[in-house]
Amino acid sequence: MSVAFDADVTLTLSVAFTSDPLDTSPTWKDVSSDLRGLTTFRGRNNFRDVVQTGTASFTLDNTSGAYDPSHTSGVNYPNVLPMRPIRLQAVHDTVTYDLFRGFVQNWNQEYPNQIDAEVRIDCVDAFFFLSMLKATSTESSELSSVRVGNLLDDAGWPAGDRDIGTGDVTLMGYAADCQPVLGLLQQVEKTEGGLFFMAGDGDATFQEQTHRAGLSVTAEFGDSGVTADDLANSVADSTSWSGWVTGRTWTSHGASMDVSATAELPYRDVEISYNMDQVFNKVDVVPYFGLPSTDSDATSITAYGSRLLRIYDTLQNSIPDAEAHAATMLARFKDPKVNVERLSFMPQRLEASLWPRAFDELSTKYTVLRRPPAGNVIEQDVYLEGVRHQADARSKTWTTTFELSQWD
Repeated sequence: MSVAFDADVTLTLSVAFTSDPLDTSPTWKDVSSDLRGLTTFRGRNNFRDVVQTGTASFTLDNTSGAYDPSHTSGVNYPNVLPMRPIRLQAVHDTVTYDLFRGFVQNWNQEYPNQIDAEVRIDCVDAFFFLSMLKATSTESSELSSVRVGNLLDDAGWPAGDRDIGTGDVTLMGYAADCQPVLGLLQQVEKTEGGLFFMAGDGDATFQEQTHRAGLSVTAEFGDSGVTADDLANSVADSTSWSGWVTGRTWTSHGASMDVSATAELPYRDVEISYNMDQVFNKVDVVPYFGLPSTDSDATSITAYGSRLLRIYDTLQNSIPDAEAHAATMLARFKDPKVNVERLSFMPQRLEASLWPRAFDELSTKYTVLRRPPAGNVIEQDVYLEGVRHQADARSKTWTTTFELSQWD
């Protein structure tokens, strides 16, 4: 049955022991009562990367042998197998959030201190499955989103497990020639300048290049007045924070403060970069068939030296489309910029506001503020590129880390 992680969030970890990977209606078995800890990651670390295979690791109590594939009397025998569907869900304030859905890769048997028994279940999302399947279709010139749908059809991916936006780029036709489906989908993603990923609910999701341009800011993270550590450790009275928050009393060490509704949500750590790694003043877009389209900026080359970004094997249907892609990338990267790259927080510190943000999906838009001890306030609108959760069900600790970029 589902288990309360804390007073605000209930977790459900389920495994479909008797279902095949692509069953449209898996038979789920709740194993939440044995959950001891988890880590998950979905997305990418860098805006220029394609999204990689999502991963998760769940540590379960295995003193009963229920997750031991060699235990012939175990309650799940003989179905403790690789590639069984698995999912993690959370409920906060009556809303159910899907955090991860994928497949078991390994049932790792571990024996801490030689007196305990645990299983570490290593998991991957459906990118792993798509990487093993070969496409055989021949594609005509078509919109990127149509290509995504056709490739998923080729893979036998269920029609009900898709969320495909309308693409902005027309692709050249070609024969798939038994190439891996995932590689072809990532080729479309790279050409479109959009995003293809497996959402937390397992849907194959395609966002066109203009998807983010229409998004509004969902939340504002900042360091105004109180941080997560302040909330955990402060002994100040509530009046100290009256200008910062209103509405709910939070108590620590016998003292109270009012911390519910804030203009800025507190983070634990933030990483901000300003370096050459993000500077590219010459861009080559190299289509799968055809000559490179190149754009460059002489002023940037003089200032920072020649920095080449080469984007291989794209599928633009025309030279102007490839040239436009090169121009877009050059405009983004020709000059150094301050970048808010990473942000972490502990959602249980301000549960009403932070738990829903911990469960946000990729591409969600935020504003992040940092007030250095000296200098100007850093304020930047950013988009969620990757999300990592690390939690211990026994100590009731949870940390969420966002990988961020400013690029729409």
